[in-house]
Amino acid sequence: MLAAANADAGPIEQHPLTFDMVRGASRFTLQRFTRGCARLFRPYIALGLTLMVVYAISVGGYLVFVGYGYRAAQGRVLFIGWTFIAALAAALLVAWITIVNLMYLLLQIAMAVEGVGLAQGCRATASFIRAEFRDLARVFLVIVVLVVAATLASWLAWSGVGLIAFVPLVGLAVFPLQIAALLVRGWRSSTWASPPSART
Repeated sequence: MLAAANADAGPIEQHPLTFDMVRGASRFTLQRFTRGCARLFRPYIALGLTLMVVYAISVGGYLVFVGYGYRAAQGRVLFIGWTFIAALAAALLVAWITIVNLMYLLLQIAMAVEGVGLAQGCRATASFIRAEFRDLARVFLVIVVLVVAATLASWLAWSGVGLIAFVPLVGLAVFPLQIAALLVRGWRSSTWASPPSART
């Protein structure tokens, strides 16, 4: 459906983007959707299984590398150095997964537009990468920056540093209780400071 909309809409990116223009470029129909699902079912199943295998090999290799290095590291200095190496390996794993995801999306597009299987989609994607390498490199850099930023944010939240942001809110929540405690304390001290005749 995206390929049909792209073919029929024309240079939509050269004009102001309005709701009517987007609605005019829409090519969604239930029949087109079901035909696309039937046509792309087997190629996309093969592509998805290939992606799962690549994920499993990548994560398994990373875990084996980290586990073997942890056992091989002896002594405090070597252990600290190995921690740095493990963090670098994690960053490389994130970059590799980003490359895999980008290739997966490109293969999806090539297989849908060209109407080919996985092997021919790989050849079409390779030729497309050679022709549009600069633009793809820019897109890849943007994706890497976003993934790294999201990973760092999740690490900060996981380590508890994000809780510092809630300290002012907690202070505001406790502030009425503190005022009430001060009022009660002042009332009690003034009551007990008065003469016994005044208290009776």
